[in-house]
Amino acid sequence: MERYADTDVAVRAYKKLKAELGRVPSSREFYKVYSKGELSLLFEGGRVFSQLQQLCGDSPNRFSSAKSSRHKILRQWGELARETLHAREQLPIQDDWRRAGIRPTVSGIQKSHGLKWSDVPHRFVEEFSGEAQWSDVVAAISPAGRNVAPKETPTAEECYVYLILDSRNRSHKIGMSRDPWKRERTLQSEEPKLTLVAAKKYVNRKIALAIEKALHNVYDHKKKRGEYFELDDEDLYELRRTLDDPVG
Repeated sequence: MERYADTDVAVRAYKKLKAELGRVPSSREFYKVYSKGELSLLFEGGRVFSQLQQLCGDSPNRFSSAKSSRHKILRQWGELARETLHAREQLPIQDDWRRAGIRPTVSGIQKSHGLKWSDVPHRFVEEFSGEAQWSDVVAAISPAGRNVAPKETPTAEECYVYLILDSRNRSHKIGMSRDPWKRERTLQSEEPKLTLVAAKKYVNRKIALAIEKALHNVYDHKKKRGEYFELDDEDLYELRRTLDDPVG
């Protein structure tokens, strides 16, 4: 993680991330590129991220204390949904929530707020359908709401683990998709310099997800952002041998 020395640089980091995302970043997204501990040293009192937002000219999210806990849970779900939609074109399942280490736990959400996991997408739409910041997540949720959460049991549908090259900076994305060629076209609509390099088919999503996670762990020390990694020739040789259905 890059380290910053003063408030001015923290502001620049916030504005840079905001420009990259095209919207106001969440605290969870910001703390992926900036140390929460360091930020707390730059501001007095609590709500340090809100103080940074104000310094950058953005209005911190404010809501009543009676609503805040439930509202916060739905925001956390939305942030996670944005990540899983980008990574594999699916809304998050309970295992995604657990792996991310988000609190409260899935069972805690139901105990304290009466929210079943399958109801969360529907409640998210009710809460955020009018906010432009969440339009991408809302659009990915069907009008039925309650029926959009993926099943927790592994699907028998075949799934691929793929490798995509970003020729602008030579970084590579290790991801998972039911259709990596469609995924390539979708990403190219946002970043034309992306090219599918290799893709290997697995018998179901459960196995593909395990392989993807294992590869992310192997190259974690070379992670650049999200699912993008700075890989050398030896790494690429290993990956092409692992994903031994080359496409280019």
